[in-house]
Amino acid sequence: MHVTRKSARSAITWEQRSAGIHTLGAAAATTTNSDGRTEAELIKEQILSCKQDTRETASSFGDRIEVLLHEALDTITIQWEDESSQKVMTDDFKRVAVKTFIKGLRDRALRARFIDQQKKS
Repeated sequence: MHVTRKSARSAITWEQRSAGIHTLGAAAATTTNSDGRTEAELIKEQILSCKQDTRETASSFGDRIEVLLHEALDTITIQWEDESSQKVMTDDFKRVAVKTFIKGLRDRALRARFIDQQKKS
């Protein structure tokens, strides 16, 4: 999965919005939800629950996780002013996104190849 800092808002498709993925504007509007969780925590839950759909390519699945990752990175930048905290949170989200991508792949051979790459790095 290639990670760049492009706008999450521009990368979200209509299908993803209708599936319940929130835009950055909604994430930045409030820092905590009614149940006390931050937007970053809610996005992390969305990332962790991602699985490749039966008719979805691995590339599209990766793009879906990447959109959520960018939304999380933008939210982290807004909510945490301390650069060291931002780095810790950013690194954690990137690690979670990669692991979720690998774990959520349907193709076992492709999953094994990614796992081998992770072990080497």
